[in-house]
Amino acid sequence: MSPRDERLRSSEDERGTVLVLALMFIFAVGLTIGAIVTLVSANLLATQGLQRNRAVEYGAAAAVEGAIQALRYAAPTSPPTCSPFPSSTSSIPVNNQSYVVDCTMGVPNGFYGRLVQFDACLSSNASSCQQNAILEVNAVYDDVAPGCTNGALSGCYGSSWGTKVTITSWDVKHADG
Repeated sequence: MSPRDERLRSSEDERGTVLVLALMFIFAVGLTIGAIVTLVSANLLATQGLQRNRAVEYGAAAAVEGAIQALRYAAPTSPPTCSPFPSSTSSIPVNNQSYVVDCTMGVPNGFYGRLVQFDACLSSNASSCQQNAILEVNAVYDDVAPGCTNGALSGCYGSSWGTKVTITSWDVKHADG
């Protein structure tokens, strides 16, 4: 057998190997691209869901901020109560959603201020806002006039409402609407 015949024979033996290697490479690249597409798709869906939830949460926060300010300078009633915000027949539109804020108020004996819990929910859940709250906020209104050290002093309580507001808790209950 001549050296030329030997070279031809060895090159004929390797022709199938290159094809097998090329097919394996194409298969591996295809699997990798498929995995990347699946990962990107899942992340896009998760991002969209998070954006929807954040929009609901931020809308509820805006509604509560409005309720806090609306109640701030209002004198407490006897017994202490507060009505839904903005009113029992309307809602606050934010981020293409409508919100209502329900509140409960307490005035402990010997305390010169108001303790208020605000519950924000979608207007569709207004009848059971506390149970369906997106956001629950607890606030303390200091109703002692500026410059006074104690509400029991003459002229220090009853002439100035909401001189200071302290948020004691801000809890997102669920933002999935």
